[in-house]
This record gives sequence, structure tokens and C-alpha cells, in this order.
Amino acid sequence: MKKNNMKRTILVMGVITILLLSSIPSFILADENTQSRTIYVDDDNTSDPRGKTEERTFQYMENEFLDLMGCIDGVSDALQYNNGARGWGWWWPDFPGRFEPFFDIDYEVDELLTKDMDDMNGMASADFNDDGLLDFAVSWAEILSTTIIAHISIFYNNGGENDFTAVKVFSLDLLGMRIQDLDAADYDNDGDIDLLCTYSEHAWHNDLPFKINGTGKILLNDGQNNFDDGHMAFWHGPGDPKDRDHNRINPQISSADFDGDGDIDFVVGDNTGLVAFHKNDGTGNFTWVCDSDFGYEKGLSWGITSADFNGDGYIDFIVTEFDSHEEGDVYLKYNDGTDSCFNHSDYSMIANIPDYDNQSFYVCINYAAQGCLSAIDYNDDGLMDFLFGGMGYVLLYVQTIDGVFEHFTVCRLPAPNPNGDGAFIIDNLRLGGIAIGDFNNDGLDDAIMGGSNYIIETLYNNCNLVDITFPDRSCKIINNEIIAGFLPFYPILKHGTSIVQGDVTVITKELEPLSKVKFYLDNKLVHTDDDSPFEWEWSRFSFGRHKVKAVAYDLDGNEAGFDDTIVWKFL
Repeated sequence: MKKNNMKRTILVMGVITILLLSSIPSFILADENTQSRTIYVDDDNTSDPRGKTEERTFQYMENEFLDLMGCIDGVSDALQYNNGARGWGWWWPDFPGRFEPFFDIDYEVDELLTKDMDDMNGMASADFNDDGLLDFAVSWAEILSTTIIAHISIFYNNGGENDFTAVKVFSLDLLGMRIQDLDAADYDNDGDIDLLCTYSEHAWHNDLPFKINGTGKILLNDGQNNFDDGHMAFWHGPGDPKDRDHNRINPQISSADFDGDGDIDFVVGDNTGLVAFHKNDGTGNFTWVCDSDFGYEKGLSWGITSADFNGDGYIDFIVTEFDSHEEGDVYLKYNDGTDSCFNHSDYSMIANIPDYDNQSFYVCINYAAQGCLSAIDYNDDGLMDFLFGGMGYVLLYVQTIDGVFEHFTVCRLPAPNPNGDGAFIIDNLRLGGIAIGDFNNDGLDDAIMGGSNYIIETLYNNCNLVDITFPDRSCKIINNEIIAGFLPFYPILKHGTSIVQGDVTVITKELEPLSKVKFYLDNKLVHTDDDSPFEWEWSRFSFGRHKVKAVAYDLDGNEAGFDDTIVWKFL
């Protein structure tokens, strides 16, 4: 008997090893720190005052550094977002993404409307045409042979499922720059929805164009969704591209009536660790009030959103802060209810942003704090939650009744190979691209997501209250311990599939208190757990592919969503 078990174990491990070795692309075997990228600038780029430019090669880590320090968008896509591009083999198929059941994620927004839209960084929701349906606006870039034109389009909600009509309402030649963030509100109190957009200017340094002087413009609506050329809302200059401490770029914004006077104000973060509060005089003109300093040594305060997070009736803001390559943090700055709102040092760290380099499909450099934030009440409990969008993934942070934020993975975004040459593009939300609102009028907060890959995703809220956290990723598990944290062969097995040898504990995490969780194996009920933490000890002999499903029940006994995962179990 022991010999038979040993032979079976050796056979299983041999098959797994062959699959692993045959499926790992060659780039994994390379030293990431020495991978180089070649940067091409169009010879006829009229925005380059030097005229014809040469091919340049930067080390991979240098690309990341230049992006942090502000190298201009228009030099190369690689310096703006395509450090998410990976030179894998042409034979490696598109990564389709992986989506947890927190939202129904749909790509049905007409791709003819978005096929020319690159870098959809800014997203904002509002009822622009006052028809009772929530629309959204998106900023995007049109890549031309000699320059990049920044545009803003409004997607009008026609009331059907993913039925939108897109109209371009604003264009601006920023000499290669993109609009980096976008918000929508009635800033001048005339009864229609205006726009606030941000971008960085640029200057030349050491033969490279660098971002300087983060800028915000208010675009006023004439009542017919025609927008003027805009007036300055803020200007963070003059900057010095040689000194990050004096070069405030990559401005990200969040608008709200922070001081409670009926006018829409805004806060703006950037790459310096500062968040500036600007008050509205009621006509769409703004005055700087104060800066909240989260520390220059951290910097990168460019993920920002606002809501009443502590339930005291005042609008607060949260902001991402760069901690290290491995992780970042989210800080909550409390509104103290005074006229200056944020002219104090009362803030706290409320959440950690984990490093997903070793937890997902992507093997790539990723700075955890580089991402956008969007406030959402996901489970409709009156406590404000938030979404974090990074390079290749989206997280949901749900606030518990004691003010703690628990994070859940919403999705790992697709990585298409658009040219068929192995240059995969990981979709990127580092500089924004999520708008929140009830887009299908079911009473729940949904999301619209842009990014860098010409695709707009609609995320319709399922109000799912349970998540299988183990086993629930591409990994090899032996006797309840992960021994191989990355299985790249999703063309063979569905991404997220776990390979398990021996007994395993199926672990779930609830978004709010539940009465019970039922566990199903291949659609057959195998266990009901009435006590948190809700788990199932899978000890029965199994051989082959299985679907494990966990169904949640709220405190009233009503079904409250489910999660499932694919497991190949042996022994």
C-alpha cells in the first residue's frame, strides 16, 4: 500500500513538473533588473525641439524611475504606462483576465466608440443631460504621428444594458501630454455639470522632456454640454525637473462640498506627498487654503478620493502613499468641520496596499502605491468603502462596523498581445480611470473603468458578501501549504486554478457578518458552517478537476452571493 501511494505521488509530481517547465515563458528566467527597453521617438516629432532623435535604450528600472520623476508621456508609451509591456514569446496567448464575482464585468460598451481612445486616465460620473440616467465622461489620448491630442468625451446613458452614446466635447493639444485626471460637478452653481481636468506641462532636461507644473482647468458648461476653453483652477509651478521636491506633477483630484457652504471644492494630490485643498467662491474660482503633508520621503500622493468615511457628517479624503516597492498605504485625512477643513495633522493609516508581483499572473515591476482610489458603498450598509486600481489589478476595500478596512481582489485585468509580437500590454489604472455611480438604477453603486487598453469595462454591483481566499490562486499546494506561488499555464488550466496534493482547508472571508456559508463540491452540498471564520476541511480522497463553491447567507437568512474556484486535487 505504501509503495503504491509513493508511486502515485511521484507520478503526480512528475506530471506537474513537466507542465510547469514547459509552460514558463523564457522571460521568467531572465534577471528582471537587467531587462532593457528600447525607446523610440518619431523622427518627425514636431514637439521635439531637437528635430530628429536617436534610438535610446534604458534599463528597466530606469524606465520606472523616469516615470516616477516625470519623464514626458509623449516620448514613449513605455515611459508612461507600458512598463506594463512584457516581451514574452509570440506564441504566448492573450491573458484573458480573472474576475471575482463582486461585479458583473462587461466589455459590451461599443468598441467602435473606444477604438481610438488611448490612456483613458480620467473618468467622472454625472447626469450631464438631466434625463435621470447617470452618464460618464472620460479623458483620452489620440496618438498621431507628430503629437498626442488630449480629448474628453461624454458617454450618455441611453437606459439599455451598456447602451451609451459617445460625444467628444473637448480637445486640447498638450504637446504630447495626456489629461491625467477628470472630475465633474456644477462648479459655478448655474445648474449644469462642468468639468475639472488636470495635466502636467513639460520642459527639457538632459535631452529628455520631463513633466513639470501640475495644472488644473475648469471647463464651464453653457447648459447644452458645450464647454469653454477653460480657466485655471490651480497651477503648481514653477517647477524644477531636476528636483522632485520642487516639481509637483501627475495631479489627481477629488471634488466635494468640503466646507458645507453649498459650493463644490476640490483637493489635489501629486508626486510630492502633498495634498492641496482649494475652496470655491461659488462662481468656479478657487483659492488655495492649505496643504496636507504626508511626507516627502513617501511621496506619490496621487491616488485620492473623498467621502464621509467616519460618519461625522463632514467629507474627508483618503490618499495613497508610497511606502516601498513592496507595499503602499492608504491614509484618511479627517475633515474637522472648520472653514479650513484640513488645516491640521489629524490623519491615520487605514489600509495597506499589498504587492501583487508574487500574487498574480504578472511577473513585473509594480509600485504598490501607484494607483487610483474611488469611494464606493459596495454592500449598501452606509459605511464608505473604496476601490484601488493599480497596474493589472483592482482591489475592493470594505469598511467594517469598527472602522477597519478589509481588502478583496476584484479582478486581474486582461493583458492582450495587440500586435501578435509578444509585446503584451498589461492594463493600467495607476493614474486613474474609475467612475462610481448607479448606472443601471438598481440602487447599488456600480463602476465604469477605463485604463490604457482602448477598452471601457462596466462593473455592475452583485453585492456578493463572501470570498474564497484559499485555495484561490494559481499555485501548487501540498498539505495546506503553498510550495509554488506561480503557475503560468493558464492556456491549459483556467487562471486561478490551484493544484492540491493531500488535505486542504477551504477558507472564506465575509464582507459583513453572515449567518452561515454552504460549501459545494461539483454542485453537491458537502458542508454548512454556521460560525465565522467559515471554512471547510476537504479531506476526502479526490483525483482530478473540481469546482468548489461557497454560498453566503446574511443575518436574515437570505442568500447573499457566492464565490467559486477551480481546484485540481490529487489524493
